[in-house]
Amino acid sequence: MSIFSEFWKYVKTNIAYRGKVRAVLMSREAANINFTAFGINIRGTIFPDIANDFTGDKPTRTLLVKEKFEEGVAALYYKNTNTMEVGLDAVNSRMWKGYVIHEAVHAWIDKSKLRPLRVENEAIAYIAQAVYYRRVGMSRSRFSSDIYLTARDIGNAIISGKTPAVELLTKLKNAILTNPTYGHLTATMVDTGNDG
Repeated sequence: MSIFSEFWKYVKTNIAYRGKVRAVLMSREAANINFTAFGINIRGTIFPDIANDFTGDKPTRTLLVKEKFEEGVAALYYKNTNTMEVGLDAVNSRMWKGYVIHEAVHAWIDKSKLRPLRVENEAIAYIAQAVYYRRVGMSRSRFSSDIYLTARDIGNAIISGKTPAVELLTKLKNAILTNPTYGHLTATMVDTGNDG
């Protein structure tokens, strides 16, 4: 394949995925993600806002498709460049859509210039992802990660109209901090440098 063909394939893939990401963020399920944790309010209205930032007529943030990630990672948001990277989704999976929700929460926290603890930033994104998975009917048996299962328990409380127990929120933070994927985080690291 020529360099031009490879480039054109890359451009077409990125354009197609802009539509896929937009569809997830504009979905009814995303609109029904509403909760407060660690003092941060996540409302369904943030997702169309972030969709426009990445996929609107005049995007202010960059969306890229990446074929492969390091182990334990499926999508990323870089606050220093306002870039979201998503992996390939050949089967239009609900799992992939949850990754988009997760990274969109990071993008919104960055855009809003909030400065939570970094572990709390991750926890909030996992809770939103878990609520999304519940809203699209993904079964608990699909997951084995302590992080996700704890976030799901918090999501269950939120969906049933309850305030999640502090012990459950602490359990989620501890699950993140002990996971090798987040080995670079400490319990006291503040999310500084958000450039919005």
